[in-house]
Amino acid sequence: AMRESKIHCWDDVYGFDYSPMKALVAQEPVVDVIGNDQVISDHAVVLDWDLQEIGVDESKSMMAEVAIKFNNDGNNVHIMDSICVHFNTSFTHGNDCIVLDTSPEGGETHWKQTLLLLPQRVVVKARDSAHIRLSMGQNTHNVRDWDMDLTVSVGDNSLHKVYTMR
Repeated sequence: AMRESKIHCWDDVYGFDYSPMKALVAQEPVVDVIGNDQVISDHAVVLDWDLQEIGVDESKSMMAEVAIKFNNDGNNVHIMDSICVHFNTSFTHGNDCIVLDTSPEGGETHWKQTLLLLPQRVVVKARDSAHIRLSMGQNTHNVRDWDMDLTVSVGDNSLHKVYTMR
């Protein structure tokens, strides 16, 4: 449904064919609220920074490789069409620890989640695993933009896509 509402909607905009826009729109991650019922795998920590310790140059890029396992929730087969990215921030100064959780299971916040739409849908089975490699860096033309490079491997399928988060 997300792919249709964000990408394929350009096929007919009030009777006009704007389909050439699809390639441009598909280069950007989708920022939206994702329900926990749409998550088909476990979570993996891609990055863990101590913001009191990290330097500015260290925060300009990152690369991580993680493995996730698909849920065994009664469905033997799932369709994976995106990777959901979110963050948690712990405020630990003082006696109390307050956590801002922007995950789908954490409840809706104005921060939402970021979806990296895959180039194509992948059929996965319960208990299968995926290997994910994600690198991010500040865009050289605009430091507020981020370039993201994603590779997802499930069995013999390997998908690769580059995004620009504006």
